[in-house]
Amino acid sequence: MMMSNFNSNLNSFLYPKTSGKAQPTIGDQVFNAKLQRYAQQVMYLSNLESGGKISLEDCYNTMKVMWQDLEQSRDYYRQG
Repeated sequence: MMMSNFNSNLNSFLYPKTSGKAQPTIGDQVFNAKLQRYAQQVMYLSNLESGGKISLEDCYNTMKVMWQDLEQSRDYYRQG
């Protein structure tokens, strides 16, 4: 019974139903694309660090700069 509830919650999380709200704006779509790119770059950096190709400090610092850029992008698209 508990596993069924877990699966239901997992499916709701992975496959959310639309909320019926207005269509996303162009800014929302652009930011979403930037967020997906950020996630992909974080994965690459993590793999490089795990494989010993870059140091943990370089990995962290690069992710930190990328995160700050993403935050600025979010703020820009929120205003527009």
